[in-house]
Formats: sequence, structure tokens, C-alpha cells
Amino acid sequence: MSLIVLEKRELEDMKLFSHYIGKIACPTQFSLATGLISFANKDHMICSSYFVNDTNEISYSQIIRVTEDGIYRYSSKADKYLIGVRPAISTPDLDTKLILDGQIVNRDLSIMEYGYYPKSLIKKQIIKEDTGVKIKLPISDKALSKSEFREFPVYVNPNSNIYFIEYPIYSLCTRIGDEIFNCGDVATFEIEPVRFWVDNTTGLCISQDVIQGGVSYKMYSDSGYEYDDYYESDLYEAVEIMEENMIKLTRLIKQPDKEKKKEKK
Repeated sequence: MSLIVLEKRELEDMKLFSHYIGKIACPTQFSLATGLISFANKDHMICSSYFVNDTNEISYSQIIRVTEDGIYRYSSKADKYLIGVRPAISTPDLDTKLILDGQIVNRDLSIMEYGYYPKSLIKKQIIKEDTGVKIKLPISDKALSKSEFREFPVYVNPNSNIYFIEYPIYSLCTRIGDEIFNCGDVATFEIEPVRFWVDNTTGLCISQDVIQGGVSYKMYSDSGYEYDDYYESDLYEAVEIMEENMIKLTRLIKQPDKEKKKEKK
């Protein structure tokens, strides 16, 4: 597995955060649809918390998060809506097939587009074709249960070449952009490149946004909570599924370009 959730020491080692920007992150519109809660921070930016892979050594039932103000706080490992996923990856683990674009900012930083994922809310697409590809996404309709993953078809509008999914809203009332969705409403999200910050010093890359919510770190089980339980966590499973989705979507969207090049030859 290549995608990861960074530990606190890894965040602290990145020049990206120590020299250039704070640790705050904005949620994508799709992440809000999955149940992630957003807040206006002290600078009036709409931000969300995200997971840090560090268990509280005193209370194993708590996990570190970065808050909407960019500071560390402990929260329950069972919380599904307060904390989202901001995936990261080490440069040696990058899959070259998923690299879409990149730009060097300076000797310390670069920007990279890596893989595709649902992101922006768009109008309902009247014209659509089923691509035959399905991706797994969390359904977070119950606060105190492990998130269920269901398969969703990926569609394309052949006129605009927009790839998208149709995703049901399970919260009672959710504001996404300028629209209000009630439980049972279906929203349409465009599939777009995921933008990453690349820290050239440490070789770590982290997404600019929080791209998914609706997943707890780990729901309580008979075995209880442990200090080092990331690889047995619900979060680990969710990140694994996210990576599978990115691979599927990138293969789907980039493939037509390859076919066009063959036709030209």
C-alpha cells in the first residue's frame, strides 16, 4: 500500500509546514457529502479536521487530529464526522501511472496532481453514459457503527467529457457550496485530479485538501483499543480503498488519451 496517513513527527519534519504554510486544510465538497463537518476558523476560512496517525498514550481510545485552526487535539477514535482523511505518500512509493502533472515551486516545494477522486459539486448531468467502472465509497448513515462501503457507477457526459458519480446524502441537512441537501437527496460530483504538496526535503507528499470523511479511526470492538492499532483500523482499510479508487479512475480517464494517440499514429 502506498497511500498513508502521516504521523505527527512526519508532519513536524516537513518544511512545507514549518517554513511556508500552516497545517490547516479545506474540505472538498465531496468530503462534506460523506458527512465531514466543516468550520469557519479564526481567519474565516472554511476548514476541517484531519487524522494524524498517533494514538494517545494515556487513553488509547483517542487519536490526534489537526483542527480547523491548525493545532493538535485528541478526539475519540470512534468519531466519524469530525475528522477527515488527508492522504499522503512518500515519493519512492509514487506510482508513475498516477502522476498527472507537476510543477516545481522552489528547492523546498513542488506541486503534483496525482490520481483522480470525486471532488466538486456539479449540476445533475442529463446526458450520461455508464463507463462500466465502479468505485467504493463510504455510506455514513449511522454515527456509532463502522462505515459501510458501497459500489457506485462512474458516468461520463460524452458531450463535455466530464466524469462523475451520483452520491446520496445521508445527513439530515447538509450545506455544500450554495446548496442545501436533505437526507435522501442525490448530489453529483465531478471526478478530478487530486493535488498534492510535495516536500522536497523529506520526500513526503500530502494532499492539499481533506478529500473524504465519514470514516472513523476505529470503532470499538471486543478487543478494545491498542496503542499501535493503525494497521487493524477502519482508517487503514478506508485509505486502502481510496487508493484502489484512484487507480481505477486514473486508468479509466487516461486511457482514452492513449487510444487517441494510437489512432493518430
